[in-house]
Amino acid sequence: MSWPKLKLIRSRTAVGPIAAIACSVMLLMTTGCRVESPPETAESTQSSSGSTETVASDSSPASTATVVVEIDKPGGDGEAEFRQSFDVAAGTTLEEVMRKIDEPEVVITGSGVTAFVQSMDGIETDASRGWTFKVDDEFSSVGIGSVNLTPPQTVRWQFTTLEEATQ
Repeated sequence: MSWPKLKLIRSRTAVGPIAAIACSVMLLMTTGCRVESPPETAESTQSSSGSTETVASDSSPASTATVVVEIDKPGGDGEAEFRQSFDVAAGTTLEEVMRKIDEPEVVITGSGVTAFVQSMDGIETDASRGWTFKVDDEFSSVGIGSVNLTPPQTVRWQFTTLEEATQ
């Protein structure tokens, strides 16, 4: 007795959905599901001795402090022609602060690690010069979306070459 031979049928239309489902399952298996607990709130509890204790809250707003942004225009006298203070929490990015500035006009392209100041007050970055900044007199080698501020701090912008900025 011999078994009948089975023919495999290949369908191009069936492979796509099956592959998509398999990829989705693998993605869920590797990343998992993350469930975040809601922030705790201050609670009063009564101990066995009858006294009342207050448990600290994790949902209290982060404390803020001042970040000062100064902008020197090219050909200026070295004094900041623009200065504005912002109350921000520690960990706020410089990109977030720069996007709050209304005057002078600040044009930012990209976001996050790709955020880049294209121009300020109509003065555009070109092949040889651009807007560079120092945080507390320290030149930053990373972009504005990667700089996490820890107030109080001062950010000073200048239109320079890279060599001038790092001196």
